[in-house]
Amino acid sequence: MKQLDVLIDRLESALEARKALLGQDHVTGMRLFNGFYEGWDELVVDLYASTLVLYRYPATDGMEAHLLEEVQAYLLERLDFVTCVVCKDRGDQDPLRRKGIVTFGEAPTQKIREHGVWYALDLLMNQDASFYLDTRNLRKWLLENA
Repeated sequence: MKQLDVLIDRLESALEARKALLGQDHVTGMRLFNGFYEGWDELVVDLYASTLVLYRYPATDGMEAHLLEEVQAYLLERLDFVTCVVCKDRGDQDPLRRKGIVTFGEAPTQKIREHGVWYALDLLMNQDASFYLDTRNLRKWLLENA
């Protein structure tokens, strides 16, 4: 099986597992694919409302650049509500490429809603998205207990 076919199969499985979380209004954020746990440690895909953020992590053999383009094309086909894609190359020497470049659409999403609270975003400010999706449950707990 070709490298791209394996990656697409893993992305398909991840999307299928998360499809119930996507909702209808597309205003929340979530991790769509965590390659570190889903068998492709060179790629992480986050969704912030209608903006996809693709993180390319350096690896020993390196993920070929064309695969990132293929991933983007596949996800845009599957997620027709996406209006912007930002690619962040964590191993690049250029700080702008580490912070992210828009590879589809125009401006990234500037806010998301989570547990009824709106959060402001600047997805191009740092090499991370500056909003950590994996602490969603902590934010919920704080809202309920603060």
